[in-house]
Amino acid sequence: MGLILAKPEYLGGLNRDGKRAVTRFGRENIMWLVEQTPLPPSRWAEIDLPRFRELRERFKGTKRAAQFFRENLRKRIHRSVVQGLLFDQKDFMKRVRRNKGAPDLLRKEGIALISGDETMAILELGLDLDKDEFVSVTGLTAAERSTLKRLNLID
Repeated sequence: MGLILAKPEYLGGLNRDGKRAVTRFGRENIMWLVEQTPLPPSRWAEIDLPRFRELRERFKGTKRAAQFFRENLRKRIHRSVVQGLLFDQKDFMKRVRRNKGAPDLLRKEGIALISGDETMAILELGLDLDKDEFVSVTGLTAAERSTLKRLNLID
């Protein structure tokens, strides 16, 4: 990522769209802010986008969130993805909180929806989760199921 003053002498000729590229001379005049640093992985990289779009059309609010997390077990899901999923909800976060949200629907199926704020669950299950992320988990082992029950995350 860098900054350049788009002087005419730094720019090439017009392309078919009427845009001009930066020339080799122009690139020599870029002030690089970040150079040779990889971009972080996309929050959407592991999302099945055709299915994501289908869920947005097929289900309403809480049921949509529950189905999405049912289908994306053990994937770290950023808040912005949840917002995209629940784009038509005034309070999209309500759909992923307990008290009539997706966690209440999922817990009956043995699926816990854990947010990045739930420090005890994250530590005890050994999850890698940031504050703005969610993960849905089923107990893969008897010990995990026991922990999820003890933390009152599943029935």
